[in-house]
Amino acid sequence: MFDATADQLTLNSDAYISLLNGLPRHAGLQETRQPPISRYRLDRRLKQLTRADAQLLADIEQVLQWRHVGEQLASHEVANIEIVKRQQALLSQLQQLTSGPRQMRWWPLYQLVMERLDIRTLVAALWYRHYQSDSTDGNDLPDEVWSTSRHRQRIQHGWNDATFGLERSYPWLTDVLGDIEHERPFQLEQRLLKIIWQRLSRFEQAGDYSFLAVVIYVLKWDLANRWTRYQGDVAQQRFQTLIDKGLMSVPEFSAGEAP
Repeated sequence: MFDATADQLTLNSDAYISLLNGLPRHAGLQETRQPPISRYRLDRRLKQLTRADAQLLADIEQVLQWRHVGEQLASHEVANIEIVKRQQALLSQLQQLTSGPRQMRWWPLYQLVMERLDIRTLVAALWYRHYQSDSTDGNDLPDEVWSTSRHRQRIQHGWNDATFGLERSYPWLTDVLGDIEHERPFQLEQRLLKIIWQRLSRFEQAGDYSFLAVVIYVLKWDLANRWTRYQGDVAQQRFQTLIDKGLMSVPEFSAGEAP
């Protein structure tokens, strides 16, 4: 786990400029036919990062990228509470950075991670309510802490509302709910990938050469890889498996990604 007290972080350094200028640009998600660089080559480029940077990036990927947790959850090798603990640990580290030197430089990264976890929680709650919950008031949610999202209490209090009363802040919730209710795994995942891509692009608009830009590039690479490897028939099969196993932390579940 990354140590937030480490001093090896070099925001806006020449190393970041060199690294980012050496990476091919991402096309728009819907225009992507393959990632702009192989993961092998990307990992080689990322060796330019300091040890502290590399560890923090690895922690972020482990928490945010489904390929790191999806198969473990699906096989019940890791319980949902363990995933939540990892999220809490990462957020705690980022909070330390936002209260330390150069705190304003770290705040967007904390917001990015928190927002991504909010999206995952909202979609997972819609999923759980539709497929697993027999409750009319959300009182059968897991007793343990089941989410790090800022919207946890709002979800529980608004359990009977179709979109938990959050549709003004997240207008796409209605469409996601429709995909879940009508069992449209292809549309669901495509929609989630687009939503997350758009949100990353907004953070990207800052346009600076920093660690945040590196994180966004890597997270977009993962989305592009999932987009290009999508298989509709595999999606339907995994969709049903997830329903049968009753996973709370399903989304974003990459149901149609080829093995």
